[in-house]
Amino acid sequence: MRFSLLSSRLAGAALLGLCVAGTAVAQTFSPAAPKRHYTSAGKAYFRGPTRLTVGVGTGYYNGDISSSFGDQFFAPAVSVGLLNRYSPHVGLALEASFVRVGAKDHLPSRGLAFNTNAYSVAGLLRWYPVADRTAYAGGGGGPVRVLPFLQGGLGLTLYSAESYFGATRTATNPLLPEVGSYPDLTISFPVGAGFTVHCTDALNLTLEGNYYFLTTDTFDDNSKRQGILNNELSNLANPDSNDAFGTLMLKAEIKL
Repeated sequence: MRFSLLSSRLAGAALLGLCVAGTAVAQTFSPAAPKRHYTSAGKAYFRGPTRLTVGVGTGYYNGDISSSFGDQFFAPAVSVGLLNRYSPHVGLALEASFVRVGAKDHLPSRGLAFNTNAYSVAGLLRWYPVADRTAYAGGGGGPVRVLPFLQGGLGLTLYSAESYFGATRTATNPLLPEVGSYPDLTISFPVGAGFTVHCTDALNLTLEGNYYFLTTDTFDDNSKRQGILNNELSNLANPDSNDAFGTLMLKAEIKL
């Protein structure tokens, strides 16, 4: 009887010790409470979460060949990136994207066309005119269902262009490349706008348009190219005007 009672006490003490040890281990490895930050008005908020963004859409070109929607060779575009909420009004994004753009000439007498594959990486600063209330300590009264935003940033675009005489996407008689050989690299300055729809705590959907200002005029492989225009030898493009392109994307933002 004494042995049984002693065994029960020892077992109880062992279980109590395991509970204390387990609690200590859990406290050691449990994530620290998120750090509070404060607005200029002294209102507490939290940064994050980080979200994985995955987008699909299409691209648009603006340059020497054309700026008209009717001349575009629209094709799919894709993107993947990370988005982090820095404050209730500010987000930071890092994104990689691929877009294929092309167009036929807006001057039938010139008769040029081109296709370009472009790979871009960019860092973006996003500004929300309406604060994301979920950032505030205590939730701020729940999420805003639709958050409009403006954004801008800096990036690099690696592109391969092919120009030719024609009016379709297929290059039947390609011209020699202007830059010697592709791919070529240019600095890009994306600016854009859109809105985010809050679906669940884990998922947002965003419709976003970006316009990329480039530091090159050979994005369409036409800058200083010469040819016959109006029965005279002349420049077929304007080397003093850089090219640009845009994207329209529907994105899923998934909480990590």
